[in-house]
Amino acid sequence: MPGSTSAGASWSLPAVDLLDLSRFTPEQREVILAPDGPHLVLAGPGSGKTTVIAARIAYMVLGRGLAPASILALVFTRTAASQLRGRLASLLQQQARELDVATFHSLGLRIVRHWSRALGYDERQLAVCSEAEAREALDGLIQRLGIDLRDRTVADILPAIEHYRLDGEIDSDAVGQLGREFEQWLARRNAVDFTAMLAQPLRLFRQHPEALRVLQNAYRCILADEFQDVSGPQYTLLQGFATEHRNVTVVGDPCQNLYSWRGAGPRVVQRFRDDFADAAVHPLNKNFRSVQRILDLANAVGESLPDRVPLWSDNPSGLAPVLFIAEDETDEAEFAAAEIARLLDAGLIEHPGQAAVLYRTNSQAQALILALRSRQLPYLVRGGDDLFARREVRMVLAYLRLADNPLDAVALAHIANVPPRQLEKVAAVLRIEPRPASELTQVAEPYGDAAVESARQLVELLAELASERTWLGPAALFNRVLGLTGYADWLATRPNAEAALDSLRRLRQVLDALESDLSTWLAEVQLGEDLEWQAGQTERVTLTTIHRAKGDEWPAVFVAGFEDGLLPHVRALLDDPPAPEALREELRLAYVAVTRARERLYLSYCRQRLRDGQPHSRRPSRFLTQVPADLIRRAA
Repeated sequence: MPGSTSAGASWSLPAVDLLDLSRFTPEQREVILAPDGPHLVLAGPGSGKTTVIAARIAYMVLGRGLAPASILALVFTRTAASQLRGRLASLLQQQARELDVATFHSLGLRIVRHWSRALGYDERQLAVCSEAEAREALDGLIQRLGIDLRDRTVADILPAIEHYRLDGEIDSDAVGQLGREFEQWLARRNAVDFTAMLAQPLRLFRQHPEALRVLQNAYRCILADEFQDVSGPQYTLLQGFATEHRNVTVVGDPCQNLYSWRGAGPRVVQRFRDDFADAAVHPLNKNFRSVQRILDLANAVGESLPDRVPLWSDNPSGLAPVLFIAEDETDEAEFAAAEIARLLDAGLIEHPGQAAVLYRTNSQAQALILALRSRQLPYLVRGGDDLFARREVRMVLAYLRLADNPLDAVALAHIANVPPRQLEKVAAVLRIEPRPASELTQVAEPYGDAAVESARQLVELLAELASERTWLGPAALFNRVLGLTGYADWLATRPNAEAALDSLRRLRQVLDALESDLSTWLAEVQLGEDLEWQAGQTERVTLTTIHRAKGDEWPAVFVAGFEDGLLPHVRALLDDPPAPEALREELRLAYVAVTRARERLYLSYCRQRLRDGQPHSRRPSRFLTQVPADLIRRAA
């Protein structure tokens, strides 16, 4: 767990000059040099918050003499953590390695691993269960136990089960029963899932307050980025860490909260103000990203959002955003593709990766894909074709998980008979009753000598992989998995072999680019990080939902489907009149979308769009009515 809790070596104040504070605005310097205590930084889009967070941490180390190991920076994604570590390395060099930069869930996983015995786990290595594996398990539990969901699906009740596991809330007996049974399913496999990485630390701190005191003493300074997206349980963890020393800086923007359906919401900002009533508030509203005309439109779109501060910049005024009114989705997609091609031909963007098309729903991507293909423009659909959800990839990952942790019972159940090795009945047993690989031959005995021999061979194969894991890199270990198992050869004989083998080639590319250690990476895969995207592909047009675009920026951005029914989404319009908070959530999405653009912004909507195979009339988004006509120009 955390490192030293000492104050660390003393540094003279002139060392702060390494930060070159002159390059920061007065408002940013106020945050960087702020004294101990609680601080709330309201950082608008493009205000340089990551740079400011890194500089504040560096100042605490260089100027205040705080031990790097006593600083905890919490972020939401692996990408954000990597970016912050990179900034810190440039400021602190070797000392940056001692800093703890983590996502809430990765920190929760470390806590569970460190105090596993107190939480009732075996002392063997914990397995990490993915969201897909959790859903499969819940499906199996419902069937075996005969639970009546009353016309609800597993997807419908997942949020209720999560609430039950995190805070004991229950909306039906079925939810309570499923929650308890699933907790037992995880316990038998010595596994944790996404929810457990928060629920178990919270349980630990309730039952063993001394564990919380260890962390409070270890972390003398807490910083949290994207604070507006912190859920209730995450805030409880953060508050627990910060209560002792009250030296906490949270950075966020209520206008960019997009995850109320995950339990996050702008209310968390008010909760922080209530709990830390003496917190200093620091607004950062100078935008370093966009030209002023884009910011003028963003200010108009977001004008009615609570807690919004107008964005401004000393960047050039730039071009006015463009509005294109399309006949249908094909016309809309052709416009985006043609304009990207024009920007490339004119040298206004250097490569296709400097353009992105944002949309509200994944279903909008198909027309865009066809239009980009017709112009031979390379593209990447972020999250549209989830590499890590493909069966062949999940199987290879299960072998890698077993090489890393031979006691991963969830992974063993996946691969026991993949490729086929006369262990189908054994695999069925393992899915119900987990057993380690060392007991596999015993499980196989009731099914005959051939099954026992196959089990013995699999045990030897897994032992060889575990041995080679100690000295082979991830990509080389991947090759050994395919070589020892014959999995790729078997896939080549199956239907859709080309697509399956292409998925394995893509996985190999990701492993080739891997910078973190294999154990950490495998846990991140199980947590659903968008790791294929992070491995590269930067010179392709990005096609992405607005949710996935948050935190990114491009020179040229197209927002497709700026119409009622998509933005705002039809779900927000079901009530008459629409629920105010549902509309505000959609308005925040629109605000985030338009603030991703640096130099050129294009908005488009269709006069008609296909729905269930039939054309339906559409009308422009009600959010466009908030934009004065002189802030936007119509495409010719």
